[in-house]
Amino acid sequence: MIIGEKTIIRPMEMKDIDFIHKWWNIGEAMEYSGLKYGFMLSKAALENLFKAQIESSDMYLSDEKMFIICSKENMSPMGDISYRNWNKHSRSAEIGLEICDPADRGKGYGRDAMIAFINFMFRHLNLHRIELTTAESNKAAQALYYRLGFKAIGIIRDSYYSPMQDNYVNALYMDLLSSDWDKAKDNERDRYI
Repeated sequence: MIIGEKTIIRPMEMKDIDFIHKWWNIGEAMEYSGLKYGFMLSKAALENLFKAQIESSDMYLSDEKMFIICSKENMSPMGDISYRNWNKHSRSAEIGLEICDPADRGKGYGRDAMIAFINFMFRHLNLHRIELTTAESNKAAQALYYRLGFKAIGIIRDSYYSPMQDNYVNALYMDLLSSDWDKAKDNERDRYI
């Protein structure tokens, strides 16, 4: 488990499919991702999607892995964090985070989980570069990413259709190098190393 100050990040288990099914299919929880009605996936589809990943005992062979973010206080699931597109040659991967219940957002859980998980990715997966995309209009997420040292490196025009805006929206493409993370002035991250 990856332990932060407010969160604990643990491997996903089959019992988490209930949690994921609930939150990924609620529009309010997924609207910020442009999914007004959620992912609209059945429990069986989610089980099929994650079964091999859950049953795999070797984290280092997968180019994609999802973990569950739990409240440190009571271990209740509150979101997910993942890496994908892990390129072992280039030592790079993409990171994704969701605090699923809108009531849990804005309380520092996402920041805590990101710091702990970024340390994990750089230290244990030996990455050189972490990348992410976020909606150009998602200023709250961008503020967090900038505070953590991510740099904006481009715009992906008309990246996805947003039902909330009834239009295509741009995505901001950002990255973080291990050297930038090591030089970061924010000493808070050091307690997770």
